[in-house]
Amino acid sequence: MKITIQKREPDKNGHRALRLVYYHGSKTGQNGSRAQKRSYEPLNLFLYDKPRLPAEREHNKTVNQKAEAIRAKRLLEIESSRHGLDDRTKLSASFFDYFDQLAGKHETDLPDLGRGPGSDQSRMPV
Repeated sequence: MKITIQKREPDKNGHRALRLVYYHGSKTGQNGSRAQKRSYEPLNLFLYDKPRLPAEREHNKTVNQKAEAIRAKRLLEIESSRHGLDDRTKLSASFFDYFDQLAGKHETDLPDLGRGPGSDQSRMPV
């Protein structure tokens, strides 16, 4: 799989939006033509199309570095999952927070078994 950074056409303000393009390969259609299989991920970053000020040039430089870092991270995630390696960043979540979240969800999903405050079974020991 190949991942590239695509710069979109500039909008009316002169901003070029960035997005990642995932190339999954190609497939052959019924008529023999090849169609590329791609998916896109918007990065919510923009570049100035024609930077005039030093601040705009610096902005473009830092945004390009951020976009390249995101691309490298996505590529690392894909390659590590392809080879069956664990992603250490996903393992940093707290198990106890996860357990409390699941326990709270299941408490609200439990059916009322007739042991509410007005039922006769509420006086019986469980």
